[in-house]
Formats: sequence, structure tokens, C-alpha cells
Amino acid sequence: MTCLKTANCLGALLLAATPVKPQIHDQPADKSAESLKEVEAPVIDELCFSGLRHIAPAAVAAQIRSHSGDRFDAAKLDGDIRALARLGWFESIQVEATPATASISQLSENFNRITLVFHVREFPFLSKVEYSGSRLLSQKQIDSANQPIQRRFIESPSQFALG
Repeated sequence: MTCLKTANCLGALLLAATPVKPQIHDQPADKSAESLKEVEAPVIDELCFSGLRHIAPAAVAAQIRSHSGDRFDAAKLDGDIRALARLGWFESIQVEATPATASISQLSENFNRITLVFHVREFPFLSKVEYSGSRLLSQKQIDSANQPIQRRFIESPSQFALG
């Protein structure tokens, strides 16, 4: 019983203890405002897409919430990657943040600017299906049976992604 009381007292002492933080005196108030500017997220200067072969960059950009001129937000970028993955257009998606190439007007600004590069690999593009060697069905019967499937593929290609 005394061990339990000792453990409770020791636990209470440990919980009540607060860590000591170093205190620095004689700092100007302006210093804290400068440090806040340094902590701000960089501005997205440009969005680039590499690896697109059949899909237009504008079509991909329309699916994401990050835009040029926005502050970088890791949670928003994670949502963008998930949104692109849900489309079913890409086999792999990777994003790289690189320092933006600054123009003369941007050099005068004190912003940290980045370029987001989306590296994607599209699923293979199905361009043609051929059937041969059928003894049960004629070519005309096969073609008429495939028309509804081809129409559905054109309307919703993500259902038929190859993987």
C-alpha cells in the first residue's frame, strides 16, 4: 500500500513539473514580426505537369485546388494528390517542390516562391481492340456486342483503367 502511495506522489510531482524555457531579454519587438515572415509558407509560383501523354495539362489542373499565387499548403496538396488518384487516370503520382525561377520583378519582393511539379505516369491508353479466331460469332456480331462497351468507355474511362 505504501508503494502505491509513493508511486502516486511521485507521479503527481512529475506531472506538476513544467519544463524550463530559456528567456532572452532585451530583444526588440520588431524581431518577432520578422520571424513570423520567415515562417510563412512559400507562394506557389507555377504548377507544372510532367509525364502527360494523352491528357491535357489544363484538364489535370482543373481537378486540383492548388493554384498559382496561393500559399503552399501541405494538406491541400495531399487532397490534390488524392483527387488525381481518384480519377483513375494515373498509374503513379509524385509531386516535387522546386525553387521558382525568379524574374526581376519577383526579386524585389520578399516572398519565398516555389514551383510544384506533378510527375505522373498515365495508365496505358487503349486505342484499338481486335478479335480473331472466333468460330461461334461473326465479326459483325462481335462488333455489335462491343458498341455498348465502347460507348461506356468513352463516357467514363476511369472504370476501365488498366492496371
